Amino acid sequence: MSDDSLIEAMPDFVAFLGRDGVVLRHLGGRHLGIRSADQPLAGRRPEEIWDDETGARIRQLVRRALASRGSESLNFCQHDRSFEARITAHGRERVICVIRESTSTAVEGEREGVRSGAVERRAFFALLSNEIADATLRERRLALCVVHVDGVNDIGGIIDYAVGQQVMDSLLARLEPPGTAHGDAATWRAARIGEGVVGLIVRDFDERGALRDLALGFVQRLRQPIAIGDAHFSVRPAIGIAVLGDDASQTKPLLDHAQTAMLEARRSEDGGVHFYSDTLKLRSLARLDFQRELRDAIAGDAFALRYAARCDLSTGHLAAIAAYLRWPSELRHDIKPSEFLPVAESTGLALDLSRWALRRLRRDAHALRKLGDDDLRISFGALRQHFASEALLDDVREWIGSGEIKPAQLELRLPERVLAGISSPGRVLRPFAEMGIRLVVDEFGRGVSSLTRLARMPLWGLQIDRGLAVAAREDAIARRAANAALALATTLGLVPIVSGIDTADDLQRWQSHGASQGLGDHFVSALRSESQSSPEPLVPARTRRSRR
Repeated sequence: MSDDSLIEAMPDFVAFLGRDGVVLRHLGGRHLGIRSADQPLAGRRPEEIWDDETGARIRQLVRRALASRGSESLNFCQHDRSFEARITAHGRERVICVIRESTSTAVEGEREGVRSGAVERRAFFALLSNEIADATLRERRLALCVVHVDGVNDIGGIIDYAVGQQVMDSLLARLEPPGTAHGDAATWRAARIGEGVVGLIVRDFDERGALRDLALGFVQRLRQPIAIGDAHFSVRPAIGIAVLGDDASQTKPLLDHAQTAMLEARRSEDGGVHFYSDTLKLRSLARLDFQRELRDAIAGDAFALRYAARCDLSTGHLAAIAAYLRWPSELRHDIKPSEFLPVAESTGLALDLSRWALRRLRRDAHALRKLGDDDLRISFGALRQHFASEALLDDVREWIGSGEIKPAQLELRLPERVLAGISSPGRVLRPFAEMGIRLVVDEFGRGVSSLTRLARMPLWGLQIDRGLAVAAREDAIARRAANAALALATTLGLVPIVSGIDTADDLQRWQSHGASQGLGDHFVSALRSESQSSPEPLVPARTRRSRR
């Protein structure tokens, strides 16, 4: 949903707040009871917007919501009017704050909804216990499906609690059985068991194949857009299934296993359906082993950097040397960044890994600088946690302060998805730009960025994602998208860069479309001519084998 349609659907106060309570972005709506509503709200604390007591309570609830990764509510009065605030965690560093004028009836209605939801959950668990006992006694087949519906919580938190409830009620109605079944036909019971979570007890299915087909039918029903008034909402369902007898024989283990399978379904790109199995247990143990191995590799200096040449497309001049992480594991050979980076980010090791990479780049920088002239840039892609913290700024300042490198010789790359995940990128990036360090948006075309935010950031270049550039060779739609991205870079005054120039034909094509610089297999020899006697890390591997 766009910001404009969001404001139309929710005319009240809607804003993103950072961890410290500062308004990062005001999405619009009526300025209910706000002091000096004619002044810009971005960058202001709650105490500057509401009265001191209300502002302090809002800041306290922001911290609570982030700590619990949940929602907090507040009722308060301003100018003899009653208001209701709902603060919902949106990532690790910011919340969505929705404030609307309330009535006692509306508040009581929400409380009643919470009470009835709790009763419904308890009733479902009691029903599940009874169904398990009956199925065990009669030797009938039974399975538990746990359905997580991504998107419902955001609708309730951003738009309106009542709208979120309507969406959830519509989804539950779609899961109702078509009628009373007879004979061996499968039947089921559905109920809400959590925020955006539905439980389904399925009885009398023939075998797992039939159960999977039934669950896929549930997915198709839930994916259909939901109309509430003039608005349409879409959600993303993920279903985990545990079968009585095969996976567990008691209520709690069966529920736990179904939830484990549901989490696995959520991890997949398209959601869908996952059965619980011993494979999932082994996979979880394997993740723990992988995490330990990753931590040991960082501590043991077992990673490496791969360097790629980025050249000017018109002259062939070496413009920059880009560093990319490698993990040449003795046990697993070369591990792809797409495998170890998500583990690092989800286990808190990404900051340590990114700082290791910067230290290694600093160690190699002197030799790298000898491969080009004074205009050569060293390009580093820090991980999101490194960018979001103050550590990167401190590390870069310390490096420049040592005199080993000048700001004009350093470039920082930010993948588009990382840029979109930083709550206030302008504030984070500005100190680097003020030092004279170039900032480049990397992997552009893989995520979705706000063009307004992009235009306001102190960026130098925009690099088209390799996957998009390669797809553009054969796919007309990908080609149009890549050309539009190059035109966007030019319009915003950014240097257009293409990753994935592997042949002379690629070079000619992208140069004709307006790209200024590029990197890929076509430029591998640019680093080899002067690096034959250099240590192994300075000899670049083929770029298509390792994508970040």
